[in-house]
This record gives sequence, C-alpha cells and structure tokens, in this order.
Amino acid sequence: MILNLVLAAMLFGPLVLLRLFQITHTSLIAGFDPLPNRKAPFCENPKFVVTLFAALTFTGYLYLLYSLAVTFLRYGLPPCESDEAVFWSRMACSVGLFLGGTLLFLPRKSSGFRCAVAVGLPTVLCGVQYLVINHNEQQQAACAARSLPEAMAACRSNTAHYRFSTSSEGFATLTLIAPGTTDRAWNCLTNWTYHAESAPSLKIDESVYAAARRRAKLNSEM
Repeated sequence: MILNLVLAAMLFGPLVLLRLFQITHTSLIAGFDPLPNRKAPFCENPKFVVTLFAALTFTGYLYLLYSLAVTFLRYGLPPCESDEAVFWSRMACSVGLFLGGTLLFLPRKSSGFRCAVAVGLPTVLCGVQYLVINHNEQQQAACAARSLPEAMAACRSNTAHYRFSTSSEGFATLTLIAPGTTDRAWNCLTNWTYHAESAPSLKIDESVYAAARRRAKLNSEM
C-alpha cells in the first residue's frame, strides 16, 4: 500500500506541481502592477516570486519522496531504538517547504514579510530536523552500549519470562520461556542484539510454541 503511494507520487506529483506552477505564474504576472519609473523590490518582482515558489515546492516534493524512500524502502539491520522521530521531522521539513511556497500568497501582508516567512519557516523546521537527527544518533549509540540488564529494563521485559544460560560452546544465551511471548519487548531486545557487541544469542523455548498452540486451540473451540 505504501509502496503504491510512493510510486503514484513519483508518477503524478510532477504533473500536479507543473500545473500548479502554470496557474501561479499566470496569476502572479497578472496581479503585479509596479508603478512606472520605479524599480520594484526583489520581493515584488513576479519572476523572483514565481522562481522562489517553484524552488520551495519542488524541493519539498523531492524531499518528501526521499523521506518516504529512506523510511519504507531501506534495507539492512533495524535501528537499535525506534527512530520514528526522525521520520516525522523529515515530514515536517517537507511540509514546511510546501507551506513556504503557499505563504508567498498571504493576503494583506507586505511582500518582504511574505518572503521572509516563506524562507524562514522551512529553514527553522529543517534546523529542528538536524537537531533531531543528531539526538537520534546519540540515542542509537547509547542503546548499543547498554548491558543486558539495562537493555531488558529499557525494553520493559519481564525477567521471569527469560532464562539466561551458557551454551556448550561457551556462548551466552537468553531464552524466552512461557508464559512469555514474542511481543514488543522481545522485538526490542532482538533489535538491541543486532548492535550490542556483548549481546547474548536469543532463543525461543518450545514451551512458548506449546502455549501458543494451546491458546489457538481454545480460541477455535469457543
């Protein structure tokens, strides 16, 4: 579903933006009427405004596609900790670029104010995104540096549902046992083991599968 939306945006997005650009160009050229023998400020120059609108809009469109592709088409290991904040900061930056182009047409506002807001808003949002990305990198590094007890506490894992042991080869092993399930805490621990250097191997005990089969049988008989 999401892949279809991305492909549709890539196919039809440029056509919609081109049509919007044509309409905006016509309305702006018709709406500007500078006084004779007076050099209009650059913010009142229709060519400058149209160019700024096109730059903000197309940049927002391209950055939106980039954000969707990086989030939903990425490959490799999952992050140690959720990086959802980075996705939403990218979305905010894309929306800020679109809004920047729209704010060029604020009624009853001076041309200088409109240009300042149109450029300032996406600049601030993209600056916030930069801070969010830096904070996320620090969080990922801190997550990878956690010990097993710290990781279990951060993932809110029930220690009674896990058994720690050492295999015959000498490797540390953390086994999920009944009544534990492969819930969010298990997924959180799994992501942590991909990045932590001293992480144990994770296993699922047969008792977990047996409990799941019993629950499925009871549900089918109800």
